[in-house]
Amino acid sequence: MGGVSDGASAILEQLTMGREYAALGSYETALTYLEAAAAAMLRASKDTEDDSERDAWRTAREQCQMEARLVRELIKELGALREPPGSGAEDDAASDDRDAHTEAPRPAAPGLPAWAAAKAAARAAQPPAHRPARDPAGAASRRQRRPKPDAAAASPAPASRDKPRSRAVAGRGGAGRGARAMSREGAGRRRQDAGGAAARGSGAPARGSGGGREGGRGGAGRGGGAAEEKRQTYAEARGAAAAGESELIETIERDILVRHPGVRFEDIAGLEEAKGLIQEAVVLPLIIPGYFTGIRRPWKGVLMFGPPGTGKTLLARAVATECDTTFFSVSSSTLTSKWRGESEKLVRLLFDMARFYAPSTIFIDEVDSLASARGGSSEHEASRRVKTELLVQMDGVSSSSSSGAGPDEGADPEAQVVVLAASNLPWELDEAFRRRLEKRIYIPLPDASDRVALLRLNFRSETLADDVDLDRVAAATEGFSGSDLSGLCRDAAMMSLRRVITSIRELGLPMSEFRDKVKEARTDVESPITMEDLESAVANTSSSVGGSDLDRFRKWMDEFGSA
Repeated sequence: MGGVSDGASAILEQLTMGREYAALGSYETALTYLEAAAAAMLRASKDTEDDSERDAWRTAREQCQMEARLVRELIKELGALREPPGSGAEDDAASDDRDAHTEAPRPAAPGLPAWAAAKAAARAAQPPAHRPARDPAGAASRRQRRPKPDAAAASPAPASRDKPRSRAVAGRGGAGRGARAMSREGAGRRRQDAGGAAARGSGAPARGSGGGREGGRGGAGRGGGAAEEKRQTYAEARGAAAAGESELIETIERDILVRHPGVRFEDIAGLEEAKGLIQEAVVLPLIIPGYFTGIRRPWKGVLMFGPPGTGKTLLARAVATECDTTFFSVSSSTLTSKWRGESEKLVRLLFDMARFYAPSTIFIDEVDSLASARGGSSEHEASRRVKTELLVQMDGVSSSSSSGAGPDEGADPEAQVVVLAASNLPWELDEAFRRRLEKRIYIPLPDASDRVALLRLNFRSETLADDVDLDRVAAATEGFSGSDLSGLCRDAAMMSLRRVITSIRELGLPMSEFRDKVKEARTDVESPITMEDLESAVANTSSSVGGSDLDRFRKWMDEFGSA
């Protein structure tokens, strides 16, 4: 048994060495090792008396011989490539040259048996394999038969003007390159035809009379038959038309498109009047589309303005969640590019993709940074072009997505694209943008009842002590925004941990031991929030909104508000 195992390990080592030399490109040495391993496998199959073991050795030997055959073919191909062109036209002269130019014997590979070393030396002494080269006269005749530009119409594969570029290249190139080009073209045409069929059945990207939300998102729509398992993307629907804009489309998909905001109106405390107005302007047209037709057609743009931290962004995300729409969150940085003309392209692609994925919601946060008043001395030409493109796209949202509906007929609710904008400086908006944002809603600071609801919402996962009076806390936080109240609640929830940390610091312990001490005082850390904690947080927190700012918001609402 010891001899058998040693022989098997030696065969395995020879086979491994042959494969490693082949991977490194030393095909002659690799062939020597592989043939030695095959010969050893043959001896092993003859020496064994077990039929199953003999069959296993024969199978391994056939695999090893196949690998050796592949290496031998590689050696022949490389030998033919080393010969100069035309040297193989006369076989006798080539054979004489091979006899006269034999290579010196290579040293045998280390670790080989004597018989294998002798065979390796004999193989190294043989001349390189030879393959006759192509006939130069035949190659010249083929070059002469190659079609010229003026005779392209008579070639077997004509390049028609209305065909893609790949077809023309396929007609002029060699057989392999032309076949690959035609194969790529056929595959692209099949994908384009499939995308066009899905678009025709679903109504995307140019929405037809039978388009629906599922159609705009790549499904079959109302008249498209069975729904597709995989939603068709905007780039797939446009096909070759989007080839030059693939990077911009990826930018919008990656940085702007938010498919599941995950915020509902129940998660927003207070603002009941603002919620009702937004639901009337945006949500209800999707729920009861039959009512919002003619003069009651949906609003194209809604502006939410007010002090910072009052929940304007949360309201926009709640709209996208409640309506199950595709949500595009846009800021000035996402629509700005250093390359000339790309910012306008991003704006156009944004609205085009919103129509494709309709019903969609385009939320422009801090819209005053993108749509400030035009004509100022400090305005740059690039920002002026972006504003112009925004104005054009916002004014064309309804007509471009309504399948030919007139202004009194209303847009298809399934193809609705709503522009939601939020601003803390509405007085800096351009008047043309102000006109396109038809519904202008003031989001005020929370009143006393709203502040109580906000406090309860923030403390819903915490334990409050019995002495906590949220009404008294709400009365003490007059003029606080929703964001200020959220910070106050976080500060109050940290009071118990601060007391434990202070006691640990008094012991003079290093920071590395704080973790163990905090774990030991886990009961004190997770103690309920007391009224004293809330009073301390109120004393340490101030409102972020000034009284003069509130007066300015009320004045703008009285002049330009539409709610």
